[in-house]
Amino acid sequence: MIPVVGQDLLFVEHEGERRLLYPLIAERLADHLAVSARDLPRGEELFEVARRYLVGSNDVSDLYHGLRVVLRELDGLAVPKPLLKLARITSFKLYVTTTFDFLIERALNQERFDGQRQTLVFTHAPTDKQDLPRELDRVRRPAVFHLLGRLSATPQSYAVTRDDIAEFVRLLQSKDEDAPNLLLDKLKRSNLLVLGSQFDDWLTNFFVRHTRSGRRLEVELDLVSARGHNTGRGDVLLLQHFGGGAKVIRATGALDFIDELYRRVHDPRPVVEESDTPTSILELVSSSGMQSGAVFVSYAEADRDAAASIRDALDRAGVDVIFGNDDLDLGGKWERKLRNVIGSCALFVPVLSRRASTARRRFFRPDWVEAILEAKELVPSGPFILPVAVDDVGTSIDVLPNDFGASAWESVPHGSPSSEFVDKVVKFQRSYRSASLA
Repeated sequence: MIPVVGQDLLFVEHEGERRLLYPLIAERLADHLAVSARDLPRGEELFEVARRYLVGSNDVSDLYHGLRVVLRELDGLAVPKPLLKLARITSFKLYVTTTFDFLIERALNQERFDGQRQTLVFTHAPTDKQDLPRELDRVRRPAVFHLLGRLSATPQSYAVTRDDIAEFVRLLQSKDEDAPNLLLDKLKRSNLLVLGSQFDDWLTNFFVRHTRSGRRLEVELDLVSARGHNTGRGDVLLLQHFGGGAKVIRATGALDFIDELYRRVHDPRPVVEESDTPTSILELVSSSGMQSGAVFVSYAEADRDAAASIRDALDRAGVDVIFGNDDLDLGGKWERKLRNVIGSCALFVPVLSRRASTARRRFFRPDWVEAILEAKELVPSGPFILPVAVDDVGTSIDVLPNDFGASAWESVPHGSPSSEFVDKVVKFQRSYRSASLA
């Protein structure tokens, strides 16, 4: 899944007041250019300031120069908390932004690299037509792609006016050799989570039509809303693959959504309801899974810390990981969803320990059972179940199914995997995906 970040996530503290950054930039730019800042239309403040200035001037370069001055004056503002929370979700590797500021990369550098500039940054602009590198999936650093350009000293290198947006979108959709085809292919193959945008016509048209071309499309409007009070005017848009098509789901409350998503990632103990339709967009995100070929790490609550260490080591190696707590009681309808998730995985990694094997535990609850059944249906071209022992638990203990005893075990003491183990999992995932594409 790829998060797409919009300007309505960017709440900052300025002179003792909590403000959205882009209306603040618009007001400061209007003052710098000596144009009126009265009655700026909500959500289009910067566009309107640019329009008012250009009514009396043909020098568009003044807009870009003025924005650099304004952004330098505001450079000391703290990174918005919603961006910091998104940066902490390490399963997100590629972030796309429709803003021209540097805040999302600052958030990633701050949260993952102690402030060092390690995040990869790309943009596709008339003056600098970049694309994603082919080796991006093998790189262990997050990446940010600026869809509408990035702040620079060069005029028209980022979108400030409506005409700029039209030109940027035209370039993205062009069939030229220097179009960002690797980015577009990545967007087509991924679930997209659009956060904090107003879903203007250009944005909806681009993501729905041009990243889902040739696919069946189902649109559901106002289906769900995020839990709690809507503290931001930005919305949530989920473009989710299903079968041969894509589903578009809209909800309100991007800030609350990010808070809840962050909570669930770092405390993944959701209450799963027995329902034909998930009751919130968050359940749809969690049930949609990653792209085919993820590695499912299944653990008991008692082994959460050890399992998290394994997950983090695999994540650093670029492995897509589904991290599942195995102590949940799931109803039949959700077990069927779970079968579909496991069926698309490259490898199932149950974390085993003496504590996890104690009496009265509902051992091999749905996800482990489904994994065993799935393994029996696979062509024997390679292993599917890779049990991992994080202590001295034996392979012959009574509570283990015979199917697990037949699998090759790995010893990962205290959840500290060796480089050989990580390399083995990376190889499994790559082999699975290569075979799937064949």
